[in-house]
Amino acid sequence: MTKQTNLTSLLQDEVMSEMADSFFGARRAIDDEIDLFEAKEADVALAGQRALCCCALLYTLLQGEKGAQAFFDMLPVGVAPSGLHDKVRGVRPCLFVRLPWGLTRKRRFAGLLCQVYGHVQDAFDRYLNGSGYTRRYPVQAYAPSSENKGKEPEGASSSNAMIGTMGTIQSRTVGWKRYTAWCDEINARIEEVNRNQSPSQVLGMARSMDVAMLSQERVSGTGVDGLVPSMDRSLCLKPVACHLAGVGPLPALPPLGEVEPAIREFAKRFYEREKDAVDKTIVRLEQRLDCTLNEQTCA
Repeated sequence: MTKQTNLTSLLQDEVMSEMADSFFGARRAIDDEIDLFEAKEADVALAGQRALCCCALLYTLLQGEKGAQAFFDMLPVGVAPSGLHDKVRGVRPCLFVRLPWGLTRKRRFAGLLCQVYGHVQDAFDRYLNGSGYTRRYPVQAYAPSSENKGKEPEGASSSNAMIGTMGTIQSRTVGWKRYTAWCDEINARIEEVNRNQSPSQVLGMARSMDVAMLSQERVSGTGVDGLVPSMDRSLCLKPVACHLAGVGPLPALPPLGEVEPAIREFAKRFYEREKDAVDKTIVRLEQRLDCTLNEQTCA
């Protein structure tokens, strides 16, 4: 009888251990992924701020939201700046371009507008879809001495010298689209774990295996059944809120090569209507750029 009791106890301990590993392991894996997920938010936020900074310069050249709305309405794909006005409002423009060369001010403005739009489109694309980059890392290798050239080095022998070189690996930043899709994937896993491995379910299975405890609860009238709802609410995994990460959604803009003729035509008509305002804006931006590049000139 004692042997049977000991065997039953061992089986119970083994099952309880497996239940604990499954319960806590699933939550630990999700917690680790959430840590990595949240660490990538800075990349999305930085790309979003750069995108709005570039776009603010476009708005400045177009004399505000009315001109920007007309510009976006002009694009062949019919891009609507849904919500873009509110996001750009109050953002300080990035100063990264000078007025390009042209025979007339109208042509120079058209060239400038194309150049700025190209930066905006690239910044929006990097924010939405991420961007590739090359990461370098140190690699150690043995270089054979002159008398051992052509032979395979056998370990760190005295005839081989340790040299350092750099290896490369291609990586890609996480864009807003992939970031929000990743968020949905994590939340789906969280919902599945909460549904299939809720704290109350695991506790119930553990209690059902302890016959002595169940008998004692029946006699004393105690138990945890009334605590099940609050237990699941307090101990379940919480979903990740991330769809407002960065600056939220931005419109996908067509590449400059597809819309440059239309932008140049728009720029010429816009300059004819807003000539004085555009000239003053360009002069002001050039002065600010000079001060940014050489603070002594504005001291």
